[in-house]
Amino acid sequence: LQLLNYGESSDDIISKIVRAKDKSRTRYLTGHRAPHNQAALACAAHVAGQHRGWASQKFPILTAPITIKDEPYGVAEAYFDESATHDGSEAVCVAGYVFEKESAVALTAEWQSMLAKYALLFFRMSDCAHQIGYFKGMAKKEIDQAARKAIELTKNYAAAGIAVSIEMDVFHLIPRPKLFETPYGFACSQVLLGIQSWADNSSFNGEIEYFFEAGAVNQREANKLMKEIFDKPELKQRFRYGSLTFAEKAAAPLLQCADLLAWHWHTFNRRKREGKKPMRADFKSLVERRNVDVHHYDRESIERWLIEMRVQNGKLP
Repeated sequence: LQLLNYGESSDDIISKIVRAKDKSRTRYLTGHRAPHNQAALACAAHVAGQHRGWASQKFPILTAPITIKDEPYGVAEAYFDESATHDGSEAVCVAGYVFEKESAVALTAEWQSMLAKYALLFFRMSDCAHQIGYFKGMAKKEIDQAARKAIELTKNYAAAGIAVSIEMDVFHLIPRPKLFETPYGFACSQVLLGIQSWADNSSFNGEIEYFFEAGAVNQREANKLMKEIFDKPELKQRFRYGSLTFAEKAAAPLLQCADLLAWHWHTFNRRKREGKKPMRADFKSLVERRNVDVHHYDRESIERWLIEMRVQNGKLP
């Protein structure tokens, strides 16, 4: 869509929107992405059918996707990362954050500024906690400041966060449909359902672009899982599928936000199993807002979940 001048009437706006069908591409005003023309035109047609009642009103320059009756057409980005997927791990964790497009653009810029300030190629929470990698040799005060800034930025811009972990020795208790044949597959599918729940509850009807880390241990399984889901039109629509990308952490800064949540949720549950004080102050800060949903599946929680599922299906009184 073209930039619209302040003070234009709705008739002028609608005319410009309709003329967009002759353009080869349409863009959000952030310039960050070009959504499909058909979706933009569908939105324009809906507006055109409703505009006569407010034809005399004036509108400022548009700075966000058009919103009609609380049904926005927009774009969101969802980032996934994993923790404790190495051999011998007692549990596996998958975490993800979803960001609306404009927030993703703004956060990326601020995150890169944060990395530049502390001379980091990327932020990895395990390296930060153990003062290794790019954190090696850095003063403890600077490490603490960098971690605080990463948490602050993530909290300020994320629309929702979801983390799911499952203990390896109880995975066999879960009925295993085709979508999750491993603990990682189960945790990943639960995070996907969490993102779908966010979209449903926030009436988000646009597309979601999904990002995973390239080269991660479970990249092949993640790709298989997403393909099996989104080859089905009904599931593709349900999860608002827009695209799937595997990217290096350094090239996609928002993957580092997912890394932050995955490490903290895994660490919280590990410390709890070890009988240590479970709640680190930085983790408490990360999840203090209500838009972060976390789940851990041990034997007790799986058995309780299975009972609830049987009740819902009418197999128990």
